[in-house]
Amino acid sequence: MRREHGRKIELPDVKRYFPVVLLSDSFPSMTFLSRSMLGHHAGVAPVIWDLATLDTVTQILPTPVDFLYFLKCRSDEFDSIISDSEYNYLVYHLKMKLARPPDCDFMDIGRDFATAVGRLYGRKRSWCFAGTSDRSLGPD
Repeated sequence: MRREHGRKIELPDVKRYFPVVLLSDSFPSMTFLSRSMLGHHAGVAPVIWDLATLDTVTQILPTPVDFLYFLKCRSDEFDSIISDSEYNYLVYHLKMKLARPPDCDFMDIGRDFATAVGRLYGRKRSWCFAGTSDRSLGPD
């Protein structure tokens, strides 16, 4: 990896690292662009998230070990699983640990996985405001 002006970035000797790029604002195509423009270095693929995505991931994954395992799985499957939303990756990870079926070389995770995140946050919002509730969501 190189900085501007061509100077090489020296990373400490660590067993494994997971590069994460954080954006302050949402950028709708960031998942697609991270895949098509960044690629990966030494078998490690970056993720590009906005702050809301980081907040969601850290609230849904209960421990730092779970968070790091998600980043590992996300990096391991960077070339073989695609989706248009990081929330799809997150929910598919919760259900299947981002594992592809054995008979599948490449996979596209559909948008329907992200609806679980919307349902979760719909419930959280209804609990936060006194006097409101959302009973239409029902149990998962």
